Amino acid sequence: MGDGIIIYNDNNNVQIDSTYKNMCFHSKIFQNTTYSIRGNPVWDLAVNQNHVYVIVPQAGTLVGIAPFAKSDTEPYYHIFGPAHIITYSDDQSDLSINSGVQVYNNADQIVFNSNKVQLKIIDYLFGHLGDLSQDIRVSIDVLLQRKTYIGHNNLGVLIGLSPVGLNWYKFMQRFSGLHFAIDGSTVECRYKQLAAGDTGSQLNDFHSYKVSDMYSYCVVDIEGIDL
Repeated sequence: MGDGIIIYNDNNNVQIDSTYKNMCFHSKIFQNTTYSIRGNPVWDLAVNQNHVYVIVPQAGTLVGIAPFAKSDTEPYYHIFGPAHIITYSDDQSDLSINSGVQVYNNADQIVFNSNKVQLKIIDYLFGHLGDLSQDIRVSIDVLLQRKTYIGHNNLGVLIGLSPVGLNWYKFMQRFSGLHFAIDGSTVECRYKQLAAGDTGSQLNDFHSYKVSDMYSYCVVDIEGIDL
């Protein structure tokens, strides 16, 4: 072990050491409606691959999210519904603040800064969709997870693995993928598919599709971040 510091939690697991940086709050992105499907706002979010993204659905709404890429270097999210997006990065530096606690590793990098809001993951959930129709003409709404976190009243969802192929088709006015709702300390995850509104000839190219049925996501405590 070189210079630096090691901090353990109550379970004797390493929380901070010289090998990595914690991730902390970077920025907020508000809903930006680009177009509308059936009265619901839909917008695209360009992804910075050095950040992680936490979605906070507007209270009382189910918000869908599906990944896609315009090219190998242009990842995006399609977001269906009103939501805030919070980004986190590993940049703990803040030259304007000299007070508080800053922990450095042996490379003179800040691995913890008490003036930053740290990424706080409180749960990891995963599963599979099960047997669902692959016909996009079928509407589907399936509850996957619903869980309450006592003592945590400010929550968001960090997207992990989303089912591959659950895409949005603008031409068809149809969307499918994981949807999330947050009500106080309860987080709900659903798989939801809006059937294509068009039953004409152009539907033939999208009659069915191949999907991966695995999904995963993390629940994040966003206490300290004002939306």
